[in-house]
Amino acid sequence: MTMALSNPVLTKEMRSRLRGAKGLWVQAAYLLILSIIVSFMYLTWALRHGGPAPTPTGYGYSGPKAWETGQLIFRVLSVAQAVLIALIAPALTCGTLSLERERQTLDFLLMTPLTAVSIVLGKLLSAFLFMGLLLTLSLPLASVSFLLGGVSPGELVGVY
Repeated sequence: MTMALSNPVLTKEMRSRLRGAKGLWVQAAYLLILSIIVSFMYLTWALRHGGPAPTPTGYGYSGPKAWETGQLIFRVLSVAQAVLIALIAPALTCGTLSLERERQTLDFLLMTPLTAVSIVLGKLLSAFLFMGLLLTLSLPLASVSFLLGGVSPGELVGVY
């Protein structure tokens, strides 16, 4: 594993992804979309079921419990993340080698002592690490479901 992480192609790709404007815009758009989804669901719940309301049988809470809403937010957030990752991952991985060819740097890369497998592995690992970064950035949004309850840390680890 340390051999894969010491790959110079991986280092170069991660630096260019994290320093470039494209990586920043992808992160911002990803978080914005997920934040809108979670905010909309939380505000909908808060406006509808902000507290105990009178029911026909007397006083009591007639809507869904907070933990049920926490579970719903967690499920919707998980599905939204899966859809966004499924859309973003191919866009990040498919263009890496073709970009080298377009910039006419692929020949120089192939002349290095690196094997073709290590070049492709470095580019693939950089895409996976960037996807991991996106998932890590969304952890504070998942904390809303912890605030409302109904989700255990084991479920969170399992989904992530």
